[in-house]
Amino acid sequence: MKKTITIAGFLFVLFSLTSCFDIHEKITVHSDRSGEIMLYVENSGIGGMLAMISDNAAYAETRSMVDSLANYLAHSKGITKVEYNLSPYQGDLYMKVAFERSRYFNRALYGFFGYSYLSWFKKYITVKRHKVKRMNVSPFANMYMEKNSLQPDYQSYLGSIKVITELDVPGEITKVEGENCKTEERKVVQTFTVMSILYNKKSTYLKVKYK
Repeated sequence: MKKTITIAGFLFVLFSLTSCFDIHEKITVHSDRSGEIMLYVENSGIGGMLAMISDNAAYAETRSMVDSLANYLAHSKGITKVEYNLSPYQGDLYMKVAFERSRYFNRALYGFFGYSYLSWFKKYITVKRHKVKRMNVSPFANMYMEKNSLQPDYQSYLGSIKVITELDVPGEITKVEGENCKTEERKVVQTFTVMSILYNKKSTYLKVKYK
């Protein structure tokens, strides 16, 4: 539980200081069903803002947690590469994980948070031949908020912050299931505000079929 509390604490510090950033998730799937997932924050002024809070306890705990997560993933079966940076002075805030198969990524992610990987668990990402699914994370975000009685008074900030998922696949897209999606030949971009996920409980489920 403490692992998720530190993340929330750090994010609330961010919300209190700025609303000018977006949270990006980039998923790249290759023809052999391997892939990469990258999470990053995009903000031209985030370096100075992060430097301001680098001595904050929530930041320090989050930095420790990210270090632990990166190390755990790097030593997990089927994870081929882990890159990350959480530097307040360089303005970098990202993590990229490459995997041989999506089941290895799911197993490693669950393992870090102390759960045994079971077949009936919701899989964060599923990559099959000519099909990719990414789970709906909104129920888990709302469950966490309710369980920890978190009621942030930052609605104006949360309405400005976007969560943007970009999914790149190796073939021409034939079908997309999901809300708020824009589709190009081999790419789907799904966009929500943090407000719509936490308060309006919008589904972030995404399913893409391709040739």
